[in-house]
Amino acid sequence: MQLINKLNVTASDGTAPDVVIIIPGSGCESCIEDALNNISISNDTAYILVCKSEKEFYLLSEGKEASMFNNLYLDTERMASGFGLIQNYPMVYFFKEGKYDSKEAYKPTKKKKAQKKLITVDVEKKVIDLGNIKMHRHYTDSIRITNIGHEAWVINEVQTSCECVQAKINRQEVAISESTYLTVTFQPEDRGEFERYVYLYGNMQESPLEISIKGCVK
Repeated sequence: MQLINKLNVTASDGTAPDVVIIIPGSGCESCIEDALNNISISNDTAYILVCKSEKEFYLLSEGKEASMFNNLYLDTERMASGFGLIQNYPMVYFFKEGKYDSKEAYKPTKKKKAQKKLITVDVEKKVIDLGNIKMHRHYTDSIRITNIGHEAWVINEVQTSCECVQAKINRQEVAISESTYLTVTFQPEDRGEFERYVYLYGNMQESPLEISIKGCVK
């Protein structure tokens, strides 16, 4: 709330925003690029970009002017960092009646549309909680996923929300009642709390299937 007050942040219609998205000017390039590409005029959303100047915003956004958006605010003094609000990736803050309610990591735009819903799968776990981890190390976990539908499960594509996450499926076609394993590897890029995502696309009811990886880099 201190940051919002200091920057005089409002939604595009001049009222208090229900959603504030803070975008760091450095960090996870793919996350930041996606957030910048999806800045839009919204009646309830405001964007804060932490950067050195309007020129840096111009370069980061590949030629957009900050003045094009009446709900975009540049934090050129890096006040968000001083308030402990900066992560290595964009963060989304939610408000109710002008008061802070909750936050979550920004989820990059899903590039593929879900296919026709056909089968269901049983997932061993949808959250990989790495807990407290250290910089400059690789962390790997594996999740068993079973086809409990009535047709073969075909995995068309595996995507990750960030370049710091690698994901690999050991079988792309899984027969009825059989299983495959999703192996996820995470390499920290910055200190602090994090949450990343893996998306599996295929002919299942929940497509994409979302797996999250979270923890805190000490």
